[in-house]
Amino acid sequence: STGPNSAAYVEATSSGKHACTRCQVLTVYRLSQDIATRCNLEGDAQIFSLLQAQPLTGRTHQIRVHMASIGLPLVGDRMYSRWSSDVSEWCSRLFLHCRLVKVLDLDGRAVTINAELPAELTETLASLEPCA
Repeated sequence: STGPNSAAYVEATSSGKHACTRCQVLTVYRLSQDIATRCNLEGDAQIFSLLQAQPLTGRTHQIRVHMASIGLPLVGDRMYSRWSSDVSEWCSRLFLHCRLVKVLDLDGRAVTINAELPAELTETLASLEPCA
């Protein structure tokens, strides 16, 4: 069980450490009516945004905490979400992916690593309908 009365539920507070995340909405999606009906979701609970998030600080679970703290938890996030609907029917895992990382190698040279969206998350997006 998750939620404010669960031991696994965590939220951002003003007494926590400073953290900053830059976010940009890439696409807005809607659940198909078939999935929304099976999952008993109505109205805004059927709307999802694909974001590009860039943590400007490096706190544990920073993106997850920031999105949940503004009422927009990541799909499939059982630790930080108050959302009780089971998304496993249309999203098999936490919808969080590191697309790009820039680091310095042992010689101090910049290295950029790119990773495409995994198949299971690509399939999840394919099950959604882009909003006009």
